Amino acid sequence: MIRRLLAGSLLCLTAQSVLCVVIGDAFAAVPIQLGETQSLGYFDNGNANLLPVQGPYNLNTTAVLQSLSFWVGHAAGELYLGIYDSGPNNDCRGGRLWGETAAFTTQHGWNTQPVLLKNTLPPGNYCLAYLPSDNALSFRKGGVNSPPEVDYPRPFDSGLPNQYAANPSGNSGFHWMLYATLVPGPPTPVISFDPTMPTIGDSAPDNTVVASVKVVMSDGSPFTGILGFGSPHFDDNRTFALSCTNCASSQIIVSPNGPGLSTDGNTVQNITVTATQ
Repeated sequence: MIRRLLAGSLLCLTAQSVLCVVIGDAFAAVPIQLGETQSLGYFDNGNANLLPVQGPYNLNTTAVLQSLSFWVGHAAGELYLGIYDSGPNNDCRGGRLWGETAAFTTQHGWNTQPVLLKNTLPPGNYCLAYLPSDNALSFRKGGVNSPPEVDYPRPFDSGLPNQYAANPSGNSGFHWMLYATLVPGPPTPVISFDPTMPTIGDSAPDNTVVASVKVVMSDGSPFTGILGFGSPHFDDNRTFALSCTNCASSQIIVSPNGPGLSTDGNTVQNITVTATQ
């Protein structure tokens, strides 16, 4: 999988005998928020040691789970958050656990917590769950039957089960301000540069550092792939090189095997850096 940087357009005003190297901007995946992100109208509390799950919500593309968020009115005790598939009958009963947070101390407002494992979720329907430890914890609910919730007693100290109950004991028809954040697609390399639009003199010798390169995966895991140059601009006809290609951190340098910069004063040079995992 290749993560390319496309050169942008730039009017580069430079001093005599200086060139500007345009590296470009990284693609940014737009996060998906699955669940209820809007403010709801009714206050609710008293759900300690109860495991409600709401949904289903449709995920129409493969995506990597990042975090889970729950809105709190009055903070009290701790909370687990989780996401299940919608089960064999698409009604949130009997679903498999796909991701969860560690137990955390609640605070007023949106409580956003990273998941323990950033699992890749296939397209499908999912349900969101929360498990509070304290009846004094309050939150907002609303939206009768859009979607409804089901619930059953679950001791807080037991945490979230790997599979939701096939026959939960209760339901209310309401749901809460609770959502998951995911990044579309399987994990991909994300490249950053420092600086993003460097300038360098046309008399700079071979091996002069133009910019630093850093790559991480979109799910936060380490990049273990290969850096290189690619379409459309490649390495500007061998003018530039990378100090390391099998690295997560590298440098763009003036190539020791290239034509040099002596004819490039007052010009804009474009290159395209790629990362392949």
